Amino acid sequence: MTTRIKLRRDTAANWLLANPILSAGEPGLETDTRKMKYGDGTTKWRDLEYANSKINGRTPIEVTTQDPGSWVNIIGRPRNSSAVTGIAYDTQGNVIALNINPDGSKNTGGDGFTTVTKFDTEGNVLWQSDLMGYWYTDGFGLATDSDDNIYVNMGQDGYIGVLLKIDMDGNIVWAEGYSHYSADYPASVAVDNNGHPIIHGYSYDPGSEGAYVLRLNKATGDVMLNMRYWDDNQQWAGITPQGLAIDSDNNVIICGSHYNGDHYDLHIQKLNGNNFTKIWSKRIDTVDYHNMYGGGIAVDGADNIYINGTFRGQVGPNNVYRT
Repeated sequence: MTTRIKLRRDTAANWLLANPILSAGEPGLETDTRKMKYGDGTTKWRDLEYANSKINGRTPIEVTTQDPGSWVNIIGRPRNSSAVTGIAYDTQGNVIALNINPDGSKNTGGDGFTTVTKFDTEGNVLWQSDLMGYWYTDGFGLATDSDDNIYVNMGQDGYIGVLLKIDMDGNIVWAEGYSHYSADYPASVAVDNNGHPIIHGYSYDPGSEGAYVLRLNKATGDVMLNMRYWDDNQQWAGITPQGLAIDSDNNVIICGSHYNGDHYDLHIQKLNGNNFTKIWSKRIDTVDYHNMYGGGIAVDGADNIYINGTFRGQVGPNNVYRT
């Protein structure tokens, strides 16, 4: 029997207008901001703190507000912290979630480990795999292909970049390291229109640091194409890679943060999918020089690009953006 949890929910404005007292432990969801609060039986809504990303040391994976078919599931271990770093779905509508567990109590090396969990369309766990046997510490990207294989972009102990290919049943097909420098910091992964995984990250070699984009062979994990990139002033330093997406022409769009010597701005590049040459690049910041940090990126059917991220500074009338 399937059990569905229906949350008490409304817009942020309506919550403030009603200002109710929630029962102890009762959740309330703001449908427009996706933020949650938990009641204590005495405090009114306006004075409650927003919930963080953990409930009793466990991490919420998905909260949806559309009926029917909405579901909530929680994964993670009852330890100090656990964070979701990726989510994807396969051709059957199953949901795959990636979360990191910094507490190393299950890892003899004392480092954290990464967990991949697959849910069916009703929110039931189909399988869960702890990726700790290889000393993997952090998973930074998750993608699926048309055959429902799963790719996980990870950092290994010592900051070695590792890409895992996992089949639809949770078995590891191959695990390939791709470090060519002193240290690699993986950021994201996507699958191109030919089914090959592309990864985005940052490498450090004394005197020659910078971001990179790699294409790996889907069958073997061998590197097919390797490109390091820099800012418009041909500087390696200061770029922190984040998102990665593929458009309908198999071009690669990447985003991240760039430190220009004074503050961070949002950095976007579009690369030719055949050879990774730059088609165009843009940076976005504010006239008040507040910090902007790139995050996730997506492309729609018309190849429009959507980017989310964070903004450090006070929001006000002077926050005019420029490109």
